[in-house]
Amino acid sequence: MIALPRSGTSWLQGMLATLPEIATVRETHLVDGYLKRLVNSWHQEQQQPAPDGLKAILSEAEFYDCVKDFSDRILGKILQFNPSAEIILEKTPDHLNFVDLLHRLYPEAYFIHLIRDPRAVVASHLALKKEKWGWVGAEKNHVDLAQKWVRGMEKRDRAATLLQSRFLEVRYENLKLNQNEVLLAISDFLSLNYTQEQLSQLVPQVSASDLEHTKADFPAHNPFFDTRANFFRRGEIDSWKEELTTEQIIDIEAVCIRSMIVHQYQPQYLKINA
Repeated sequence: MIALPRSGTSWLQGMLATLPEIATVRETHLVDGYLKRLVNSWHQEQQQPAPDGLKAILSEAEFYDCVKDFSDRILGKILQFNPSAEIILEKTPDHLNFVDLLHRLYPEAYFIHLIRDPRAVVASHLALKKEKWGWVGAEKNHVDLAQKWVRGMEKRDRAATLLQSRFLEVRYENLKLNQNEVLLAISDFLSLNYTQEQLSQLVPQVSASDLEHTKADFPAHNPFFDTRANFFRRGEIDSWKEELTTEQIIDIEAVCIRSMIVHQYQPQYLKINA
């Protein structure tokens, strides 16, 4: 699963985790925390004139085989939480930055991209600045975050072109309004062959407000488990209208407007001049 952070990936992952065919755990940061460093070190080594390092004993193909061996062991640990599963779901939003690497290691993998209105994504990030556990830097403002959304959409477009039929986009707003319909599309994408009725029985209707009260009751590896205050917010589609000022909305739309229109989000205040 790939997305910009605060796009609803934990919510969607938690629902998919209820399906018996899927094994998944909390974000492992396998790629952005571990594999990225190995790959970066390999590429930096290639730029050095000295023949030292792993390049002295490994070809590029052998190096990536080693990287995949490490990754396979981690995915195998995930599978242990549901040994009968047919699918391993690895969800870390920053995977959006490493689609090329993931596709190289696992060309058979399917990718689900969760897209959300940039104004809602920015509002959610700004809320994090008020939390002790938040990861948004104090120096970051709404314009910086809007620019991050635009860059994320550029990466999304490249991923869609690269992956073709192995790429499925889920719109957060559709998931909020038509959960069972969206889950059916995901089921078909993953060849799980559920009916909408079966999915409605298997997957609970879970809201962000429900999770805020029950999140500590789940097992620690479960995507719905969390101990941080306000990690799961209201999740309403248009809550950004209350959380952002008019000036902030205009600024965000000014940065994002072209990509918003391409991805079917209508600006509230601005329009592109003909």
